[in-house]
Amino acid sequence: MRITLENKRTREQRVLSFDEFKAQFKTEFERAYQGFIRHETEKNAFLPEFMQKHLSEADFLLSLQWNFNNYSHAEWYIAAVK
Repeated sequence: MRITLENKRTREQRVLSFDEFKAQFKTEFERAYQGFIRHETEKNAFLPEFMQKHLSEADFLLSLQWNFNNYSHAEWYIAAVK
């Protein structure tokens, strides 16, 4: 998997593999993942226990581009995932 990142201010682009991306953007990735978990937990708080979803990193990765761009608040954003 190749991830194309773009800087919001300078428009510099980087193309990284998924492992390189996780290593270089570790704090942003963790912040986005925690924001995703917090949002999904709040959204489903009023559902009965048996209907609540037990979230994992795989759920976050299903929409990696949208989740990272909206929950990380980083200077870089994911322009494409191929």
